[in-house]
Amino acid sequence: MLGIALPVAIAFGLGEWLRARRGVSGEATRKLAHVAAGATVLAMPWLVTTHWTVLALSAGFLLLLGGARAVGLLQSIHAVDRRTTGAELYPIAVYLTYLLASGDPALYCIPIAIMAVSDPGAAIVGRRMGVVRYRVVDDFRSLGGSVTFFALAFTVTLVSLALAGKNDLPMVLVTALLVALLAMAAEAVSVGGADNLLIPLVAGVVLRSLLGGDRAVLGDWILGATLTLALLLVTATRARLDVSAFLLLFLVGSLAHGFGGHRWLGALTIPWLAWLISAHGSTGEAVLARVGPLVLVTALVVLAAGAFGAPRLELAFMASASVLAAQLGASGAPNGTGDWLRPLRALAFALLVPLATALVTRTLPGLALAWALVALVVAWGANVLVGRRFPALEGAWRGAFGIATSTTAAGLAGVWVS
Repeated sequence: MLGIALPVAIAFGLGEWLRARRGVSGEATRKLAHVAAGATVLAMPWLVTTHWTVLALSAGFLLLLGGARAVGLLQSIHAVDRRTTGAELYPIAVYLTYLLASGDPALYCIPIAIMAVSDPGAAIVGRRMGVVRYRVVDDFRSLGGSVTFFALAFTVTLVSLALAGKNDLPMVLVTALLVALLAMAAEAVSVGGADNLLIPLVAGVVLRSLLGGDRAVLGDWILGATLTLALLLVTATRARLDVSAFLLLFLVGSLAHGFGGHRWLGALTIPWLAWLISAHGSTGEAVLARVGPLVLVTALVVLAAGAFGAPRLELAFMASASVLAAQLGASGAPNGTGDWLRPLRALAFALLVPLATALVTRTLPGLALAWALVALVVAWGANVLVGRRFPALEGAWRGAFGIATSTTAAGLAGVWVS
């Protein structure tokens, strides 16, 4: 444990000295700590034998970083001109990635190395040469930074797989391409430091699926990414998607197909196409501003499916997709729509999810239809309760709480049934 904690503590101390005595900016010292901590924890699989040790280390650094922020210490990490919880999410990501790897050094080291190298590399290039920029909620990303992230992530994955003895060059190349592409999308749509958590988790679950499968599994991932990309390219003009919305939908669609196959991608695609056909005066950007938090909940469900298996998260996915579709339908209602029509649109869009799943699998949608209705009721109830308790909370985040509540209930039910 000391072999991990001591080097990280030294890196923190060096950052404090550089900032206090040499006038180095907080952004620079923060990136130094980011890279140094990542390089140190890469040794975890060889220095640690149980996840309890990793949990103790992660909890210790989480308390240290959170406490230092609260009392104004460790300014070499916290003194940046943006709101971020990335420092506190870093140790959480390390522990979850270690659990996800299940003792495989490659499955642990590659996601951590991508986070430690590609993320700060993209930030440096983006700040210095980011000419073409795009908005992500209340922040900005640059095309140069995203391309740099992809190139570094691809290189890290390719070299690491070669060092791990993976000799099937075509599979290694395509695996590195897919991991880098989806990790780049996760980084591009993350705000508030969430990239420190999303990057290693996305890279980890995708890598575990690809390395644990054969060429057929790889083919399914390629097909899912291709279908999602083609669908978004065809509909982007009609939906008026910006770059961040495009990347978010590409990430969710690719992951959904990778873990749930045609059923899960169809469950998301049919409501999307229905919204495009029936939307009145709403753009994709405007609608995603309202349903974006709900999309993120669905993305987290899909990530959980990659970690625990799609069958266990089947009900949770259907719940999140149904509530997301309902919100999408309500958001696309014509201006001036009466109160009676908007709920009907929401219900119709929600039922498209189980119907689409039944269509793809050529089965009867009875149970799925019933569960979609239950999920809607739970989500609506949670939304109303939160709205009464926190009236100032934006509607999108009330909806996110509703979908999270129904999804959690569905996930527990799915685990119990399985």
